[in-house]
Amino acid sequence: MKMSKRTWTGEELQQHLDEWEARLGKGEKLAISLVSRPATFPLYPSMDNMLIFENEQIAALTDAQAKAVEFWLQRLYCQQHETPTHPRDTQFAGFAKLLYPELGYLFAALYSARLQNDERRVEQATQAIKTRIARRTYDLVKNGMKYIHDWMPDISDIPDITAWPKDGEE
Repeated sequence: MKMSKRTWTGEELQQHLDEWEARLGKGEKLAISLVSRPATFPLYPSMDNMLIFENEQIAALTDAQAKAVEFWLQRLYCQQHETPTHPRDTQFAGFAKLLYPELGYLFAALYSARLQNDERRVEQATQAIKTRIARRTYDLVKNGMKYIHDWMPDISDIPDITAWPKDGEE
């Protein structure tokens, strides 16, 4: 990832946000990330707020600019993700609530390793994330099996899922 100490004026930042929003509106996929305080960047400790675009361009932002980008990203996300009402989205919300914080620090470790181009730590963090998801999914299925009365299989009899169901499939 190219590291840049480039800063943008408020007008330049707005131009980039407008351009990206137009591209997103056309269905283009973009990788846009904002990392703000209290994060620390061992390689660039003076950068309190960083905007990362397509894993190549990094701009240092003022606190006000970072807040503006945060609101912009939240608005875009909320436009794309309606309130879940389908059982597939809500049935295991408690599971998701429990899992989310466990994954948070693992994704932070992954991100830090990527910023430092430490491939060994990237692989370790990636494997830890996959293992944690598999472990907690096992826990969820094991819990669900307590409530199956007609047929009580052993958890090892339940096949692994290798592809997500298409929207509309149960």
